[in-house]
Amino acid sequence: MDNNIISRIQVAGNDKLWVQSFLGINLFSTDSLSVIDNYIFPNEETIVYSNRKGDSWVLGKRNLYYYNTYHQCFIKADSVKMHLDNLAQCAFVDDKGGLHVVPANDTQMYHFSLNTFSSDSLQVHMQVASSPLHSKHIKNTFIQGGVIGFIDEAYDLYLYDVSKKSKMYIRNVRELYTKYGNFIDVFPFYDDILVTLHTGGVLRLMASQQYAEDLMRVDLRIFSAYTDNQQGILWLGTDGNGVVKFTKKNALVTNLLLNHLSPAISGQVRGIMTDRYGTLWIGTKGDGLICIPDYQKDFDGKSLFIYSPKGKLPLANYMRGPNFYPVFLLKKKNNSDDFWVGMSDSLLYYYSYQEDRLIQVQGSIHRSTEIHGIYEENDSTLWLATMGSGLLRVTLDVSSRIPRIRKFRCFRCFSEQKEIVEYSSLWVQGDSLLWLGSRGQGLVRFDIKNHEYQVYSLREKLGKAVDDILCLCEYGKNHFFAGTTAGLVSVNIDGRNIIPSYIGREQGLVNEMIHGLVKDEAGILWMGTNKGMIKYDPVSEGSYTYYYSKGIEIGEFSDDSYYRSPYNGDIFLGGVNGLLYMDAHQSSIPEYYPELILRRLMIDREEVNINKYYSSDKKAICLSEEKNTFSLQFVALDYLNSDIEYSYILT
Repeated sequence: MDNNIISRIQVAGNDKLWVQSFLGINLFSTDSLSVIDNYIFPNEETIVYSNRKGDSWVLGKRNLYYYNTYHQCFIKADSVKMHLDNLAQCAFVDDKGGLHVVPANDTQMYHFSLNTFSSDSLQVHMQVASSPLHSKHIKNTFIQGGVIGFIDEAYDLYLYDVSKKSKMYIRNVRELYTKYGNFIDVFPFYDDILVTLHTGGVLRLMASQQYAEDLMRVDLRIFSAYTDNQQGILWLGTDGNGVVKFTKKNALVTNLLLNHLSPAISGQVRGIMTDRYGTLWIGTKGDGLICIPDYQKDFDGKSLFIYSPKGKLPLANYMRGPNFYPVFLLKKKNNSDDFWVGMSDSLLYYYSYQEDRLIQVQGSIHRSTEIHGIYEENDSTLWLATMGSGLLRVTLDVSSRIPRIRKFRCFRCFSEQKEIVEYSSLWVQGDSLLWLGSRGQGLVRFDIKNHEYQVYSLREKLGKAVDDILCLCEYGKNHFFAGTTAGLVSVNIDGRNIIPSYIGREQGLVNEMIHGLVKDEAGILWMGTNKGMIKYDPVSEGSYTYYYSKGIEIGEFSDDSYYRSPYNGDIFLGGVNGLLYMDAHQSSIPEYYPELILRRLMIDREEVNINKYYSSDKKAICLSEEKNTFSLQFVALDYLNSDIEYSYILT
């Protein structure tokens, strides 16, 4: 390197960088970690610009050059007739290799384009054009990431989005210049505008407060700034403090932890439901039913209540007694706001809004059972999927104010001469077909019109131990997913036949015990597992695991505890210590998938140059048959989430 003071680094093509110092521009090989060539432009201040492909220009105050890959040198393209104050902040190169320059004391943006960078210079032709950018003369420009920030002669600050060709007024900054001095850089960061100051520190112009200023980190003298738009990170190069990382606290979910609601609650979350009034109802494993009015707003303990068959209590006054009131299921009635409450004894309950209490349906089903699924065929007929008693049909007498159980019937289903009595979940196809997920005995299809049933062993069809089903989720008219203790199963229905396919660790699911399963508006599946939440796209087959990341404070999820609100699309997953929810907008935000970087290759216990073993497309490491003892050192560059779990497969 011609000098150890580096002022600029740009991409120069595959495995090459432009490294600019005060003595010239160096072409640096990332393969050999050495300088290939050096270019000097005597008696002229210059700066190098390029795009991700390596299409490169050198902009000087007197001349403009481009890098010709055929001749492997910079060739003069034109003389510069513009007034350029700050070379480092007045231009950018687009994806097609075009150079765009915003001069000082001008109203235009100038565009330079070539027909090719890779032919003999006699065949290279340049076109020059200009377009109006602003009505007043531009005083300063700040360009980064496809956004041009500029300050005009009236000290008004604007942002211009190059891709959208849209201009937005921010505010007048004359007072800020007087108060804080010159600006080094101006750029958007999330909703706000950040300004790095020559005197030190970062000035935050807050969009939520009409771009009022907030001075931060005055201890930092900042030379350069780079925004990583993929992960939402701001990197600052400083004098004496190294590289400083700025991020925004951007939680994916809202957490509701049970011990924050009341220290007396010790059971995990099971049933979840919202109503049209904005109330969140939470069923617990032992502590009854919790009511949170207006759950999306801030609330305190005084507005929360807990319900059980014994009555209603303010949550602040609740103390766990000897009684045990598990609530596994909450299901709205067809023709009223009231909802059924699935509990764990021989009685049937529902919540009445008019009376504001849990009401016991008169009579009994004479079986001690857990209710995990309810289908209301009509006002007087319920189908119950239970743990302990199998499938029940309950006929109600609804002639009086409180319904009464008139009769009930147990429908016995068998698999390999063994009765199925434990159902964890229920999905209704159409108005007459019940799909039941059993614990350990696969899927059951039951026709409520003719009472015929069919049992499907997913283990036999897939060769995987996936007959222990914990949850079901509708995906289409003839398509649903089953979450099991050993992975996810996609089930396509073809008449009385099913076509299952398996998604597990081999397909990228880090955790295979799936307790809850919810589909969002975009068709993405959200899974609560025994170790984190998984986002899975059935179309791309890509998955992303959150384990105490993105603001999630629940690591282990529970059965029955999955729900999507029909009123606003909010997605809920409950766990052993609380629940989380996210709105439809948050759930559709794409995730960052870091590239895997191979750092070191050892063959026969000796380190070798890994670049010599790459395939031509740089997508594979190729070893000969005799070099079969090797090891790789690798890393995924994720600067926000350090808890990365790696997996690999040999094919």
